[in-house]
Amino acid sequence: MNSFFTKIVGVSFENPNGSSRQDLITELEGLPCPLTLNREHNNPHDENAISVMDSQGRQLGFLSRNIAEQMAPIIDSGLLVQAHAIQVTGGWPLNYGVNIQIHYY
Repeated sequence: MNSFFTKIVGVSFENPNGSSRQDLITELEGLPCPLTLNREHNNPHDENAISVMDSQGRQLGFLSRNIAEQMAPIIDSGLLVQAHAIQVTGGWPLNYGVNIQIHYY
């Protein structure tokens, strides 16, 4: 098993449906809580893009471009990948952030 820590990027942006990622982050409960990593093969900004979703399928942000470049082939290969939110950082008057841990087998 391989494991590493990183943070979610893009957390200050709104989702296409208008929902606030900042509001969604404040709703994370019971840390560590499971997250889903979704490959976005057709993302026009990054061919390796990986979005980070909460347990209800709502987007919190993305993995950074560098991390996504490393993780995209791992996810595409079919290896088991698990992610968990482990810490919410920041807050008023700053934006919230989320530190996560990723495991892959």
